[in-house]
Amino acid sequence: MLGELSSFQAPWSELFTLPYGDAPHQLGTSPGGEGLEWGPSYGTQVHDGTWWFLDTAHVRLAHYSETGDYLGEVPIPEQYLAGGEYVQWAMPLALGDGTVVLQSTSPDEPGMLLLTPEGGFSRVPLPGFVGVKVTDGTTLYGFDEEGSIVGVDPRTGTLTPRDAFAGQAITGYKLTIGAGRIELTRPGVDLNLPVMMAGRESSTVYLSLEATDGIDGVLNLLISGIVEDSAGEMVDAVGFVRVDSNGRGIVETVGPLSSPADPADGLRLGVRLGDHRPWLMVIDSDAVRVYRRSA
Repeated sequence: MLGELSSFQAPWSELFTLPYGDAPHQLGTSPGGEGLEWGPSYGTQVHDGTWWFLDTAHVRLAHYSETGDYLGEVPIPEQYLAGGEYVQWAMPLALGDGTVVLQSTSPDEPGMLLLTPEGGFSRVPLPGFVGVKVTDGTTLYGFDEEGSIVGVDPRTGTLTPRDAFAGQAITGYKLTIGAGRIELTRPGVDLNLPVMMAGRESSTVYLSLEATDGIDGVLNLLISGIVEDSAGEMVDAVGFVRVDSNGRGIVETVGPLSSPADPADGLRLGVRLGDHRPWLMVIDSDAVRVYRRSA
């Protein structure tokens, strides 16, 4: 049962806030048309606890401590910019060795851009465009242009058909969404879950979904939904769910996860490799805010 957007409450707490600006420790904004300013293209946490943010406006990856202290930057070389000027990369994900992987946003030039822990960049071409969703620390998993699950070797660009996603502790899981319904399979668990919005149980919820696991084997789901009360009148709903190895879980309500500044080109949900505590990232109108669940 999803609820309307409220606020982040226990066991969630704000880990840090990164305001926008032009100082080195601040993230930038980019013109989005019609008076909009886009925030950065999300970030990811690497295994040592630090964070890398794709600061599109400042053409760099910006580095921060676990609690948001500025640690430095790595500018993106001109050779990896469209026309030598524009950042056409998004969706930061961290591998187990600390490498940060970005995905091309140019469908006619599919590929990945890797930042090594030593600060060097390399581009790995892909044979086709893949919408990457998650990593187990070694392989990336996503959907190819036909909507089939594939594994991606980030070192070679090789695509391999897969039956399911894999995570830190779950050897295989698969999620299928439809109007008002989620099908979830993982070893020993096969669930077909109706999804409704509290107070609007008779209305169909149109869903989007992010998922990732931690070393505890719990699958974390961020479920976003839209309910159309009447023609043209839409209501947003959201829920956060943790499903254990026995298929048990509860729904938690969280705060707003998007804003007019959100470029919607990254993952809002993550778990650091080697950890079990999920985090949620909000690209807000004045800053990036990161929240973490205590358990």
